[in-house]
Amino acid sequence: MPLALFTICLISGIYGSEAGGGQCKISERSFLGKALKGHTFKQFAVRAIVECQNTCERDPRCASYNFYIPGKVCELNSQTKEERPEDFVTDELRFYMRREGTIICLFSPVYFLDLLVEVRTCECQNTITNFVPLDDDECLKTPPVCDVNANCKNTLGSYLCSCIEGFTGDGKTCQDLDECQMSTHNCSDNGTCINTEGSFNCSCKPGYRGNGYNCSDSDECQMSTHNCSDNATCINTEGSFNCSCKPGYRGNGYNCSDIDECSRGTHNCHSSLASCTNTVGSFSCSCNNPYSGDGRTCYPLVSECQNYGSLNSADRKITYSGSTGYCDNGIGPGWFRFEGSAGTRMPTSCPPNYRCGANVPGWMNGGHPTVADGQVTRTVCFHHGGNCCRWSTNIKVRNCGPYYVYYLSGTPSGFCPLRYCGTN
Repeated sequence: MPLALFTICLISGIYGSEAGGGQCKISERSFLGKALKGHTFKQFAVRAIVECQNTCERDPRCASYNFYIPGKVCELNSQTKEERPEDFVTDELRFYMRREGTIICLFSPVYFLDLLVEVRTCECQNTITNFVPLDDDECLKTPPVCDVNANCKNTLGSYLCSCIEGFTGDGKTCQDLDECQMSTHNCSDNGTCINTEGSFNCSCKPGYRGNGYNCSDSDECQMSTHNCSDNATCINTEGSFNCSCKPGYRGNGYNCSDIDECSRGTHNCHSSLASCTNTVGSFSCSCNNPYSGDGRTCYPLVSECQNYGSLNSADRKITYSGSTGYCDNGIGPGWFRFEGSAGTRMPTSCPPNYRCGANVPGWMNGGHPTVADGQVTRTVCFHHGGNCCRWSTNIKVRNCGPYYVYYLSGTPSGFCPLRYCGTN
């Protein structure tokens, strides 16, 4: 099979002069109001003339082009005005332009790799410098030969189509590749894959936070994003949380209501000697008169819990540091209760000097008894000069349930100014 012989003639610049030494004869390249007729092998609409120029440069068959101005139509020519001056005519609606780069010069119609090569001549020297086949670039055709989701690669006499990433098929037909269904995505195990056209997105599942590719547990309890009841406890779990009503309430954790332990009989107050009082989320017990105790355990109220003297002056309280001229050398003997501004009980730790309205304040060295302890004996110490127990005396104490009573009888040896203190 004969080969096509082509001579490559380099054309540069808008204008050129007729060259000597066997080079191509080149004149002006562009003409407004002129066109080359009868040699157009391809025409197409463009948005700008530069598209016409670029297409001509990429197509080895293109030697020049006409530009139809009103319709913005590019007409690619296989010849130039120098080669076909008889066909170079006046046309006020067109613009003629010769190719800028390389013109391929042919000497005879030939076949190259079974491709018919178009015949064209130019005035070049008769020296063979290169062999170039005139291939038709199918990738430039309209409509496209490949799928819109494929890449087209031109080859000599043919072309190749290949689907772009995210699609599958033979290139001429491409379909979306569902990475989610095929499990080819890289979303987190705690994320959700959402297929999109040609790709996919990842989002964390409810109860998790992150970018979808990395998801960690969201602690709704710590972040206070749960919807548990105010009377419930939030318990965080992996990817979620649980709600549990607090003791004294009932419900599903999202809605909790108070349990009336008194009416339901679920309290532990004394069954016959005490009364149950319901409170929000709990209950309280109190012994009925004439009984004493904490309401869960009740005892008959002894006489000292009913008959006692009241110690209620504010100057007797341990926090009082004013006048210090008081003395309890004449108190009792008898049962007394701290109440009112004096406090509710005798202090069980050493107070500072000059408190409770006396130079020498008194305090109980030992703990208070329970109701079940009954009547007990305790030591009262009197603080003086840095000695927390400079003087002392024994007293009797009883727990009457809601309060304490103390059996007092003067001060040690009648000393003054010694005084029994009160506190809360």
